[in-house]
Amino acid sequence: MELLQLIREAKYPDRMGIEIPESAKIALFQEEKLKNYYNELSWASSEYEAALQRHGVQAPLRHGQQRLEQLVTNIYDIIQRRVEKNLRIGSRTLLVDFPADESFTVMDFVAMRKTSARRVASSRARTSRSSTPWTTW
Repeated sequence: MELLQLIREAKYPDRMGIEIPESAKIALFQEEKLKNYYNELSWASSEYEAALQRHGVQAPLRHGQQRLEQLVTNIYDIIQRRVEKNLRIGSRTLLVDFPADESFTVMDFVAMRKTSARRVASSRARTSRSSTPWTTW
């Protein structure tokens, strides 16, 4: 439907000599073919819907679709909870522990950061292994 609207909107500026995008020119050039495709697809879709209704297939398909949508929603909720949990853990994670009463060089800072990163990584690995997605069901 949007393609047909593009064709309609591109026709008039093109006729007036106003430059239009190349994609619109291609659509205008293939207007009849695209309209035929659209009409054939519309007809096939309506025939398909009618066949589903005639043969009583629509109700089981609708039930299957609802179950699939519910499953996708459940999976999304699980992922969302896991992401939120990881964000909460990450927001409380101390990335660098600066000594309050001593100074340090850049090299000391890099070494402290590496030590801290290893500690955080091993802690996150233990947490990740212990919380499988099935524990949230």
